[in-house]
Amino acid sequence: MSPVHHILERLDLTPVTAAIRTTPLWEASYDTVNALLVRAVEEHLVSDLKSDNMLIEVAFDNACKGILDLVLIKDGTAEVKDWKTTASLDRPGFNESHEASIQTDTYLFYGNRYLQETFGVPLSSLTYRALSEDSGGQVVTKQIKVTPSNETSIRAVRQLNAAQRIYESQLPIIGPWAMGMPWACGNGGSRCSFWSDCRSMTMPSTPPALTEVAALVPRSPSSIKEFLNCPEHYRRTHLCGDKGTLPEYVDIGTAFHAGAAAIWSQSWERRKEFAHLL
Repeated sequence: MSPVHHILERLDLTPVTAAIRTTPLWEASYDTVNALLVRAVEEHLVSDLKSDNMLIEVAFDNACKGILDLVLIKDGTAEVKDWKTTASLDRPGFNESHEASIQTDTYLFYGNRYLQETFGVPLSSLTYRALSEDSGGQVVTKQIKVTPSNETSIRAVRQLNAAQRIYESQLPIIGPWAMGMPWACGNGGSRCSFWSDCRSMTMPSTPPALTEVAALVPRSPSSIKEFLNCPEHYRRTHLCGDKGTLPEYVDIGTAFHAGAAAIWSQSWERRKEFAHLL
């Protein structure tokens, strides 16, 4: 039996299951989550446990905010590992869209700043650990590694400044805000939930109590991306509270993240029990 399966046999999987099932899914989708988790554990858990320190779901909040899924500290530097569950790893531009994404730039600059200020360790790299099920139901994986550079730092600052500047210009308008039609309407693989409203110009106005809420300015990678993609979509979801319909793989990702955090947390807490397996 492999070391990773010895570890899994000794873990209490009850809290893992509970964490996964906080996200409502079709029963078959829980099977998908479990399959993705097993593959992630097989590929990464043992090597991750060899780190000097492990931090799980680290929230940072400086000029930007975000959550670092997994921070591995070894030899005085930090590596961030970010889980990505997706519908397909083979779509054109998948690697490039992650290497130069808003999330990448934000984590490599603002996340790096947080790790240095809080833990005294610089961020050496960000690696996306992507997982998906292929058409035959087999789990496939891919890793994309990116390192900090002057370019990522410049882009991170520019993206945040652009989002905040445009947000401030739109804030006095009760609606609609600037729209990303038509190219943004299908961005992400499915038609936007608000497409019909925008097409017929029947969007609701921003509730009066929220028209001056500067606290809703986009500051996380996902909110900056959403806002720059389509300010009107951001207004609907954040100021009007209309969440729309999300693809199921988004919920699968939420359940997977919860399960991975539970497994990695328990494994790290009990790592002394597994020392002979590492």
